[in-house]
Amino acid sequence: MILTDGDIIELCNAEEPLIAPFNEKQLTPNGYDVSIKEIAVDGKTLEPREDSSGKKIIVIPAKKPFIILTREWLIMPAIVVGTPFIKTKYARMGIVPAFGGIEAGFRGNLNLCAMNGNDAPIELCLDATFTQIMFHLAGKKPQKLYAQRSGNYQNQDKVMK
Repeated sequence: MILTDGDIIELCNAEEPLIAPFNEKQLTPNGYDVSIKEIAVDGKTLEPREDSSGKKIIVIPAKKPFIILTREWLIMPAIVVGTPFIKTKYARMGIVPAFGGIEAGFRGNLNLCAMNGNDAPIELCLDATFTQIMFHLAGKKPQKLYAQRSGNYQNQDKVMK
């Protein structure tokens, strides 16, 4: 079962909120749009430049893979999993995502891997929403949660290689 906006709000008001910080403007009918905190290429965090409107812009080189660290911290309940989807405006720009699922019991900021498939650099704005997460209710609690199975990225709060 896919969780609705009301289900997501309820989970964000729980003792351990699903998403922090939570911004209702980023809520969709069946998901939540996570935003860009920082971007790394070749293991190095890229420094933004400010445009004339005050937006912080990151330039992704042509034909380069990159990693986005989300601003939002997720705490996945034991019976909830997440599926990330790139927002179509970025797919139309030629960004190719390589996302994995978000396991039950995961907690941390997401590292979203993607590639600039263009022959030219592209620009992304820090704080812009990049990916929609759809949350799904599992049939029952797993025997072991993410931290007990692998937990490689548990509690991540920076770009990981």
